[in-house]
Amino acid sequence: MPIKKADTAIMRFNQAWLFDSLNADTYWGLGNVLIMQGKFKESLPYFEKSARLKPGNSRLLQDMSTSYGNAFLKLKTKNILMPLLPRFMMPLNLSHVTRAYLPS
Repeated sequence: MPIKKADTAIMRFNQAWLFDSLNADTYWGLGNVLIMQGKFKESLPYFEKSARLKPGNSRLLQDMSTSYGNAFLKLKTKNILMPLLPRFMMPLNLSHVTRAYLPS
């Protein structure tokens, strides 16, 4: 993305944030602009904020995972991936499984 267009996009997302700071799409958009600039690590707080506001957005999670992966490849440190661990440590809910599938 050309610098001028990225600057304009960031300005517009900042204006949107001023109107509604709870709009998850604003933070998602800011994160995407930073991805387009190759600023993967810098995009992560925006994606995390968006995910907290709108946790079921699978497209957001895809963009966020792209940023985490690229930040890891660029920085070569496992610490960048630590915020992801809680997402994979959620308790398993088996209430929908019938007794036929459970061991006796």
